[in-house]
Amino acid sequence: MSNYELQKLRQLKGQNRQLGCLLFVVVLFLLHTSLMNEKLEEFDTRYKVTPPLRSEADRLALIEGVKNGIIDTITSDHNPIDI
Repeated sequence: MSNYELQKLRQLKGQNRQLGCLLFVVVLFLLHTSLMNEKLEEFDTRYKVTPPLRSEADRLALIEGVKNGIIDTITSDHNPIDI
């Protein structure tokens, strides 16, 4: 989730819309660095993740979104796969 999307969510919640928002805990700790940019430009798929890594400003905005209640739930995104 980007800062822009978080602001839109804040706006809609301010209009008393019945919305919820969850966030994967990993995005609170990872940021998109110049190293990541370099690896993605090389098409090194080991660095391609979903959801995509965002900027440090976006990461900090998400932390604020948790603090002020815009983001309702934090989840682990645990998704076991049978092989």
